[in-house]
Order: sequence, then structure tokens, then C-alpha cells
Amino acid sequence: MAFSNPFDDPQGAFYILRNAQG
Repeated sequence: MAFSNPFDDPQGAFYILRNAQG
């Protein structure tokens, strides 16, 4: 669950982006 495809799980992608930002 380190990385998720935006098409497969958009919510997961947003979580990764927010986590990376801060």
C-alpha cells in the first residue's frame, strides 16, 4: 500500500500526495 494508481484508487493517490507534502 505504498503507492496506488489514481485510476485504481483516487482516494489513495490523494492520501499519498497529502502525506508527501506534509
